[in-house]
Amino acid sequence: LYEALHVGEYHVEREQDLTKKLEDLKYQLKPLEKQKLDLASQAERKINIMTWVGLTLMSVQFGILARLTWWEYSWDIMEPVTYFVTYGTAMAMYAYYCITKQV
Repeated sequence: LYEALHVGEYHVEREQDLTKKLEDLKYQLKPLEKQKLDLASQAERKINIMTWVGLTLMSVQFGILARLTWWEYSWDIMEPVTYFVTYGTAMAMYAYYCITKQV
């Protein structure tokens, strides 16, 4: 019965058709894969830059607040200033998260 229905030939034909479709899809995906790699490298470069810029800005903020606290003014004056600067920084980081939806 198996031989009479030519099931084996059907499986071979189906395998050849699927192999041909798979090769065609791989050919169509090749430019998209290249574009994906390019976009991933651009995103990684931008993230690296933003990370270092964030660290630099935080260091500058720390330096300015330290200078104002220990040399220019006293802690009594700078305590509310540092509170609002810290709260403002937290709000800016949350706004960045809301805009980009990234961690």
